[in-house]
Formats: sequence, C-alpha cells, structure tokens
Amino acid sequence: MRYRRLRITCISYISCIRYLSTIRAYEMMTHGTDVVIRPRMGRKLRWPERVMAKLAAGTLERIAAVLQKGEDRTAFLRDAIDREIERREVAGKQKKPRQQR
Repeated sequence: MRYRRLRITCISYISCIRYLSTIRAYEMMTHGTDVVIRPRMGRKLRWPERVMAKLAAGTLERIAAVLQKGEDRTAFLRDAIDREIERREVAGKQKKPRQQR
C-alpha cells in the first residue's frame, strides 16, 4: 500500500505545532515538577470596561463635525461621558432634600 504525503499549508496549524513541540522540549529539559511555565502577559488594559451603545441617526456625523484635527472619536466620547458624570454628581450634591411637613 502506498501512502500519499499530506501537505499542511495552514500557517496557524504549523505555528501551533511548532509552539507545542517547543513546550514539550522545554518540559523535557526541566528538572523536577516544581518548574512552572508562566504565560507571557501583554500590556495592562487602560480601559477594561467596554460598552456598546446605539446612537440616534446622524449622531456620529455630528461628532465628526466637531472633532478637532487628529482628535480620536473614542477619546472625545470618554471625555464627554466623564464631564457629564461630574456635572451630575455636583448637581446631586447641591440639591437639598425637601423637609417633610
């Protein structure tokens, strides 16, 4: 019986196989079971909370019209949200509760 060679050309598959073989080789070189392979960490998230918001028609065009050159729309939205939160917190502190009769 003749076997045909299987040609694997998927880059992600090849990369995965190379990665796994590297880990196996590293595990064989380590002495004892107390050695732990630590996963590499990327940079820390600056803004870990994400929000998907639906906006009224034309809102993005209005934002684009007022953005300054080189200003990021996401940064603009963050600043606007922060300003509104601060405004409402100050307004909430200034309100005095009504006295009940």
